[in-house]
Amino acid sequence: MDSLTRLAVETRRLYHFEDIALPVLSPHTTARAPMKQLRRLAFLVWQEHGRKGERCPEVMAGEGLRYGGRALSYCAGRTLIVLAPGQRTVSVLLHELTHALGHGTHGKGFTRRFLELMEQYGRADIGLLELGAGLYGVKLRAPRSRRVWRKSSRLKAKIFKA
Repeated sequence: MDSLTRLAVETRRLYHFEDIALPVLSPHTTARAPMKQLRRLAFLVWQEHGRKGERCPEVMAGEGLRYGGRALSYCAGRTLIVLAPGQRTVSVLLHELTHALGHGTHGKGFTRRFLELMEQYGRADIGLLELGAGLYGVKLRAPRSRRVWRKSSRLKAKIFKA
């Protein structure tokens, strides 16, 4: 599968997961929220996860981009997040903030970061989110703690072979 096709498949799977599974797994993050609350949340996330010295992206209510017959929210680089009508929710904001934090495509790294933000700021159960994502075919990068463990186990294997 070429890289463009793979990216399109990953995006479709993630959107499907967000549209169908998130309202069940984390209903409070998919309920509409006031823009003032969403801007405050964006600032908190950016303080902890944003690049030092960079300003938090401006979060505004807008028309969004038309795609597939509906308006979608979007992130324009690291400076602007536009939340479309019907998408002014914590989960959509965290999705767009994940883009602003440096994940341009919906790959494994994006999905891992998004689910971690959902756990930290959306009070969602990451185990349920991971299970749901897997059921929808969404691929995830391994959690950081597991990656460290794998490296240390390889090192131990080399030490014991010597």
